[in-house]
Amino acid sequence: MLLYFRLGKALVDNGYMDNARTLRHLDEVLSDRSLTGRIDSINILSFALLTVTGSTNERLARQRSTAVRISGMEIPVPRPIPDPSLATG
Repeated sequence: MLLYFRLGKALVDNGYMDNARTLRHLDEVLSDRSLTGRIDSINILSFALLTVTGSTNERLARQRSTAVRISGMEIPVPRPIPDPSLATG
């Protein structure tokens, strides 16, 4: 499932791109007890464009990961994974 963020923002916007459909699907999956009983982990990967400094991108990616919260579940927020195809230098 993919959630999209507006440029430079970390707010999950239900009205942006296909987020409403993704959030409905996520809600359906997490509301189904027969499925949630089998979930042992959820991985959240967050990316930001490398148009500004690495530390700014890392902070924005971390904020975006944190913004994706699922009610009633404890989800550790992983450190953002840089996209090697966007590396500079």
